[in-house]
Amino acid sequence: MFKRYKQIEKPIVGLIVAEFFLQLLNAAYLLILNIYMTKIGYTDPEIASIISYRFLGVMLFALPLGLFIKHRKLIPFFYYSTITCPVFGLITLFGIENHMTFISNVSILAWGISLTCFNVTMLPFIMRNANKETQSEAIALNYAVWSFGTIISGFMFYMLTLVNPVLFDEKLLLKITTLLGVFAFFILLSVRIREK
Repeated sequence: MFKRYKQIEKPIVGLIVAEFFLQLLNAAYLLILNIYMTKIGYTDPEIASIISYRFLGVMLFALPLGLFIKHRKLIPFFYYSTITCPVFGLITLFGIENHMTFISNVSILAWGISLTCFNVTMLPFIMRNANKETQSEAIALNYAVWSFGTIISGFMFYMLTLVNPVLFDEKLLLKITTLLGVFAFFILLSVRIREK
């Protein structure tokens, strides 16, 4: 079974690996951002309000993006996403830490848009550029990477808090995974493909 996955083109695998590092960041925000906000004094309605801006960005941007990317090269969207996701992630943490509601709302909305750029364009990219013989495997691998990133993030958080729960608090764990998200950009730099 796994021999079929080994046949996926290296550039497609490279993009999926880049997405994995973005999904580490995404999973961290889903798993522990709420806990961190609670610990620094945010109420449940405040947390819900800030987090909703992320999904508002996804909802408002995903549908027009699906129309906009037709007949366009998709690699620039990946570059945009891998650069801006970690940046907006750090700005979001700064805004939340300092209780700057406007900065938190705008940056998490922009972060949601940024991640959407990668997620929405990945499947069309695979459909255009993967060989027909490997399309199904590439789509399945791409689909699995979100869950895999969540599992790895959760396991990493568990192990680090076992080592030192005082040092590795939610704030530091969020910063670590945000910085790990930077690797997505450098992996993307190694992807060489003549886009169809």
